[in-house]
Amino acid sequence: MLDLMNAVQCSMTIHDSRPTLPRTRSSDLETHAASVAIAPSTAKPEQSEDSDASEPAKKKRVYKKRKATHTVRKEEKQALEVQIKALEAKLEVLKLQALVQKGDEDATLTKRMTHNAALRDAVQSQYLLLAHTKGVMLGCELRHSYEVRPTEMFIRLTADREERHETLKALRQPKLHYARRFILERSRGMHPTAEYFHEERYETPEGDFCNVRFDRVPLRGVRGGIRTVLDALKNAAFNAEIIISETSGNLTIREDDDLTEEDFSQMRLVTQTSRDPDESWHSGGEQPCPLHRFLTQTSRGILVENNLVHFTDFSRAGGEECYAVTAADFVDQDERFPYRPHERIRRDATAAILVTSHVDTKSNKEADTDGYGGHTSSEEEGEPVVVITRWGVHKDMPHRDERAD
Repeated sequence: MLDLMNAVQCSMTIHDSRPTLPRTRSSDLETHAASVAIAPSTAKPEQSEDSDASEPAKKKRVYKKRKATHTVRKEEKQALEVQIKALEAKLEVLKLQALVQKGDEDATLTKRMTHNAALRDAVQSQYLLLAHTKGVMLGCELRHSYEVRPTEMFIRLTADREERHETLKALRQPKLHYARRFILERSRGMHPTAEYFHEERYETPEGDFCNVRFDRVPLRGVRGGIRTVLDALKNAAFNAEIIISETSGNLTIREDDDLTEEDFSQMRLVTQTSRDPDESWHSGGEQPCPLHRFLTQTSRGILVENNLVHFTDFSRAGGEECYAVTAADFVDQDERFPYRPHERIRRDATAAILVTSHVDTKSNKEADTDGYGGHTSSEEEGEPVVVITRWGVHKDMPHRDERAD
């Protein structure tokens, strides 16, 4: 009995030692289960918010705009057309090479080559005809034209001052008229504002050395226009001895009649130099201005002289009708300053200068172009250009008798 009671007591002791769980209701269990299920999902947003705050915001991806299908096909077509043309050209070259190697040239090619050869011969014939014409004209000029010049007039001056004055006054109008008319005809067909230069040097059958020069110089931006240029030309003529002395280094002395007329003058310049006039002519250097008279003494003791008269005129007509003209010619016989053919080489010079004004629009074509490819009104107005057109010829004659009256 005692053993039975001990066994019961032991069993009760073991039963009491087990942990006892609190009793829960069914609703509490459901609530706990729901909280356990929801806990992971609620923790994730907190973690993502922390990561978003720590990391910078990502840039939005920019998608390149795709070309339209018809645009892509158009570009591909153009590229293929270029390749086709290149291949066709290469094919024609290969065909031609093959035909030439076989000796069977195409009939069309042969026809073209024959036509080109005929055209080339025709062009060469025209050039030869033109060269022949120029040669004939030049030969005629070398034989005869230097004896009578376009603006030349026989000038004879006496020793009396009043008679010399009246002679020069009477020569003024015809000399200026012939000079202007000759310059206009000589420059016909040329661009009015284009620069031009032409010079010829030759020896005549008589042994005279001739120099013919024709040039045109456009001057842009000249204040005062034609009048300013004319004053500069007159100043150069009236101060020729100073200009020659400074530019060439040769001492030059001027002798004239001291005429008070503004529009015409007669002058004689005496220059001492160390150069031979023949050497100067053959060297290709600048010749003295044909508006003055020179008496040049060379290192060989040879004297060179010339005697000139100078006329000027200024037309005050408006616009492009305004012009200035100067003319110079040598004196054939001068009783006050006679030539000395046995002691000096005589240099005869004739010259004509025409100063005109033109409007040049081509100079403003680029500067006055607007952004739309048109031209502004300043281009239509143009730039005034003063143009100097000069023609001159001088002839150095060896020792000989004076020209007959």
